[in-house]
Amino acid sequence: MAETRCYTVTLIDANNYTVLKNITVNGTAPITANLTSSTSNAETGDDITFTCTTPNTATIEWNMGDGSTFQSSIFNYQYQQAGIYTVTLTVTNADGCSSWTTQTITVSQKVVSGLNNITNKAGINIWSNENNVFIDFSKQIKVDATIEIYNVLGQQLVNEKFARSTIYTKPLNNLAAAYVIVRVKNEGEVKVQRVFITTK
Repeated sequence: MAETRCYTVTLIDANNYTVLKNITVNGTAPITANLTSSTSNAETGDDITFTCTTPNTATIEWNMGDGSTFQSSIFNYQYQQAGIYTVTLTVTNADGCSSWTTQTITVSQKVVSGLNNITNKAGINIWSNENNVFIDFSKQIKVDATIEIYNVLGQQLVNEKFARSTIYTKPLNNLAAAYVIVRVKNEGEVKVQRVFITTK
């Protein structure tokens, strides 16, 4: 790609007389790829808006880092798998000059389907203390519960049955301090709650 450049021409005659002359050579204006994204951290299935903000483009090529490509200046995209993706934008102007830039997008697994559809069952309390999760079934006449615990990436940590009218206790070992999602299903009703655990 040709750019505007300045050159100095030096002329020296036989008597060592020197003349300097500055010459400017105009070339094609350069192009610089620029992009914006609505977020750099998303969950699977979330809409992310990508925009090419480079002026005077003749062609636009997006590579989403997962095998998908686009040619639009602005569009929405959803990643279906968790991971870290490098989005590459390549632009070309009418003179054939090209430029490219990248953006890293981190995609986490959306919390499993149903965790956000919360029906609170009266009398079931959920809380945490240090690395322990507690669920109080003491006010329930009949307990035939399924207890599931997920991390914020949607990965299941616990899935077990519980059938006593007492307090359920579950230590979560070898985990860094973080929120977890507790899902309790008992007698056809569901309660979901987010609690924070810390290491002992």
